[in-house]
Amino acid sequence: MHLKNDESFAKPGQPTIAMFTFFVGCACPIPPQYRADPTSCEKMTRINVQAQNATNIDDDDLLSWSRQIRLEENEIMREQEQHGDVVWVNTVDVYRHLPYKLLLAYEWATTTTLPSRTKWFVKADDDQFVRVDSLSKYLMANYDASVPAMIGKIK
Repeated sequence: MHLKNDESFAKPGQPTIAMFTFFVGCACPIPPQYRADPTSCEKMTRINVQAQNATNIDDDDLLSWSRQIRLEENEIMREQEQHGDVVWVNTVDVYRHLPYKLLLAYEWATTTTLPSRTKWFVKADDDQFVRVDSLSKYLMANYDASVPAMIGKIK
């Protein structure tokens, strides 16, 4: 998860990338195979269970899932301790909660000391590739960092 937070990203004459921050919510305690749909953290109802020939949550599945969550959370905590680039937000980290997670990230970004040191906040998903140098050039050429702006496609 870690991206190097130093000047090695910048080429001579280009702006320095100061920091990347990852916003992480807590894991859904319901194993994926027992959720009403993969984008939520809602347990299947009886109707869903009957339709999918599923059963109640198996204790072994729940224990295995809990262990996996603990391992992942420990990895994330190690990341935070080592690099200081993780912020925990108070939401379950599933797709349906993404707008709320983004709101919490924005709230954090605007209430910490970052606004005085940061020109731009960029939101990117874990399956996206961002050409930071190109994005930085584009932003500096087309926008004034001192004037709040929201850029991109928002649905």
